[in-house]
Amino acid sequence: AQDSKDWAALAGLCCIASHGSLGPAEVPQLSGILMTLMLEEKEAVLQQLQRWPSVPGQCDAWKSLLQEPKGPLQSSDLPPKPPPSPLEAKHRRLLAVGLEALLVDPPPELSCSLDGRLVTYPVRSPDGDVFDAASLACYL
Repeated sequence: AQDSKDWAALAGLCCIASHGSLGPAEVPQLSGILMTLMLEEKEAVLQQLQRWPSVPGQCDAWKSLLQEPKGPLQSSDLPPKPPPSPLEAKHRRLLAVGLEALLVDPPPELSCSLDGRLVTYPVRSPDGDVFDAASLACYL
């Protein structure tokens, strides 16, 4: 059995992808991994994904992928694309190329000013600093 940290990591990657306006069709490696999970494993990832803060409807494509037990991934089976993101095109490309790399070493413009980690739910200060909402809440 997988550790709950593995499910949280998969859910985190789904959330980060959706924040970058990337649905399952744009991240086939992650979609493929999710589709190979057993039903109870998908449910564990879905539970973790529902804990992540996001704009309502933003992670729906990933949630519906996890909720429907299917065979191999077909392009016609994919849920709709998530809503557009305010991220610039260069950031969306970064998300598509290496989600894991972003988690390990995020670029400065996508890093929290408090802890240096990848921002998943950005909050901008009046001075222009960017913080992750969860990190800011823990700090305050």
